[in-house]
Amino acid sequence: MAGPVFPEVSEALRSEAEKILKRYPRKLAKLKGRDTQTLLHELSLYQIELEMQNEKLWKGQTDLQESHKRYADLYHSAPVAYLTLDEQGLILEANPAAFKLLGIERGFLLGRPLAVVLPSHSRTFHGHIGRVVRKGYRDSCEVILKRSNGCSFPARFESISFLADGRRIIRTTISDITEEKQGEERSRLNEEIEKRVGERTSELQTNLQELETRLREAQETIEAIRTGAVDAIIVSGEKGEQVFTLQGPDTPIASSLRQWEREPLI
Repeated sequence: MAGPVFPEVSEALRSEAEKILKRYPRKLAKLKGRDTQTLLHELSLYQIELEMQNEKLWKGQTDLQESHKRYADLYHSAPVAYLTLDEQGLILEANPAAFKLLGIERGFLLGRPLAVVLPSHSRTFHGHIGRVVRKGYRDSCEVILKRSNGCSFPARFESISFLADGRRIIRTTISDITEEKQGEERSRLNEEIEKRVGERTSELQTNLQELETRLREAQETIEAIRTGAVDAIIVSGEKGEQVFTLQGPDTPIASSLRQWEREPLI
């Protein structure tokens, strides 16, 4: 025999063969020598065909077992947190990385709804599961998960569904995105600081321009007083009231300015 025979297959074939023989007992008794030889030949061919089919079945079964073992090894040794869920979000299986990430014992997690670690985002998660089941393609969502010690952290779910033994199964990975969110917050703060610095710089530039304008106007006023280019200058207060009036080039202030200009700098 080319390969091992599955006991259940061999027994089923034997039972079927006995049923066939019982149907034709007289015809078998009347077979002549040549007919017997032909029948034996056909039976031998049939036996070989069955053994070849059995060998292929055995090889396929072995390959399937090996594939399942490799998948199981990968599933349970992967550093990524994996969950297997049903359509209602009940946890059917989880790998050690998932237990470690959530800080929950295996016995407590299996068979329970994932909502036990979703303190405030269960609606978001169920919407995610609903999209995966209805549309059948990969989907992701971000939620806040709660560890057994009470600490919470931001996480991303990425899921896909498939049929297995007539039921819908969902494979989900969980990633801790704390560092990613912290990076986003730092970027947001930097953008906010840059915006405020830009606004303050613009404000200072406007104030500087106003001061330069006032200084220039003051210089022009002083020059007009000194040279007598104006007949009179009226200075007003903040409320529009007249503070004092300068008239002509011979006012005391104008004389003082001309005297100051003639004096040498020490």
